[in-house]
Amino acid sequence: MSIPHLLIVAHGSRSKAWNNAVVEFAAQADAACRETGVFSGASAGFMEHGRPSITGAIASLSQSNTHVTAQPLFLSVSQHVTVDIPNEFARAAQAFGATNGQAQYQHNGCVFTLLPPPQAPELLAQNAARRIQSNIRLTSDDGVIFVYYGTKSYIAAWDALAQATINEMQSQFAGVKMTWAYAGDMAGFSPDPLAKAIDEMAQHCRRVVILPALVAKSVIQNEVIPAAVQNAQSGKQAVYFYDAVLPDPVLAKQFSDIAARQI
Repeated sequence: MSIPHLLIVAHGSRSKAWNNAVVEFAAQADAACRETGVFSGASAGFMEHGRPSITGAIASLSQSNTHVTAQPLFLSVSQHVTVDIPNEFARAAQAFGATNGQAQYQHNGCVFTLLPPPQAPELLAQNAARRIQSNIRLTSDDGVIFVYYGTKSYIAAWDALAQATINEMQSQFAGVKMTWAYAGDMAGFSPDPLAKAIDEMAQHCRRVVILPALVAKSVIQNEVIPAAVQNAQSGKQAVYFYDAVLPDPVLAKQFSDIAARQI
């Protein structure tokens, strides 16, 4: 059996910066794959708004590979992983089996194995810890607000993801108060919910660190969060980093390692 290629399946965005962050992340994963030798390399495919599309990636990769391992990069909540992505694979390739949560497809003699996504809370927590520690030293007088996109139809699952991420981090940041707020669909892209969360956190903390739990930079980082800081009565206590989950070479290696353990 030849060494498989790793296909990182992302949502895609109308924002060029968002898609570029995913492409850079795939390049970081590619470097990690070539170092370990478990995968021949890595590349990205997008469900929508980005190139190559999933169908385009399947067509292209099947020309030079006999096996491709596909792993979704979705550190959020939606039906994309369970419904939309499998449908895209089925449109471009012939489904022929599924075991242990892994679906298999075939196109042009190449076998595509679609893996389930990695556990998001652990990856998000480790990523958030690195981002915090590279920018600031937290004490028990500080608080952290994680800003998520949030979708109204999946709000209970978003809440569970946010709480699980905080649970993963609490042992590393003992005494630091942590909560989350939404600034996307759930908030109607309004800064008001986050401004309220800043004021509530500021009643108990010397500083309020705002950390976007978003895959890549977008309108939320550039417009919604700054407006929330400006509108909050305690905005002067807020410390905001204009960053995002991706790109992150450490996460890229973890991502490829997780995929490697499943093949």
